[in-house]
Amino acid sequence: MTIKPLEEYTDEALVRYFQEWTVKQSKVGLNYVAYNQIDRDNLIPSRDILARRGPASLAKLLSLTDDADANVRLHAAIFAFDADPDRCRQMLENLVPEPDLVGLRAMAWLGYKDSPYAAEVERRAHLPDEPFKDEMARKLDSFLRNPE
Repeated sequence: MTIKPLEEYTDEALVRYFQEWTVKQSKVGLNYVAYNQIDRDNLIPSRDILARRGPASLAKLLSLTDDADANVRLHAAIFAFDADPDRCRQMLENLVPEPDLVGLRAMAWLGYKDSPYAAEVERRAHLPDEPFKDEMARKLDSFLRNPE
């Protein structure tokens, strides 16, 4: 069987490929080597091909912000952020309450892409007895108890 190079995939096939690999990536738990390898070998190349094809192609990843899987929605919002920053920012904000690493990663990406959000997180992190800290601890604890 010959494997077709990603460059030959249609936009729609690349979006499905991205979705499939995001689901696979979500199953590696805390294995950061495998996680980063999937980013490097599968997700980033598929996003880069769509981006090289133009804004309309990259925007096709936005369809995944409606996916049933929170990991897929997270990665679609991160990787397609430049195609529609408002929609992706909203999706990331919607994912922050997720009880595990999805919520933590959404928060981290919002902090990276949205300086007012980062400033608010920084402010809250320094307040004494802030429920925010308890929520972050619950998210991490939830993930550590069930990493898959």
